[in-house]
Amino acid sequence: MPIISRLDNLRRVLVGSPSPTSAQHEERFNNADALAILSSDALSSVAYATQEIVQVLGMAGSAALGLTLPITGLVAGASLSIDYLLTVAVSVAAGIAALTSYFPGLDT
Repeated sequence: MPIISRLDNLRRVLVGSPSPTSAQHEERFNNADALAILSSDALSSVAYATQEIVQVLGMAGSAALGLTLPITGLVAGASLSIDYLLTVAVSVAAGIAALTSYFPGLDT
């Protein structure tokens, strides 16, 4: 039995057989539904990750502070914190720009 046939059989056991082409239109979301359903996962991941990232940055800054000169560690910790804040600010601005481009009435 060729390797492709074995992989195809394994895929069918794990995932199941493919949907017929006639039923695929029922499995698609329109843009508004897809945005409402699928974007909440990314937003909640970003919301929960903020505290963890700040904790990791704080621990990394503390560890670096003990290994290097105090001023160097403080500068590294401050630069990481500022970089993180700028990243969050750019992400929020991009999200607002995306929302105002999707809903032009919000741009007042």
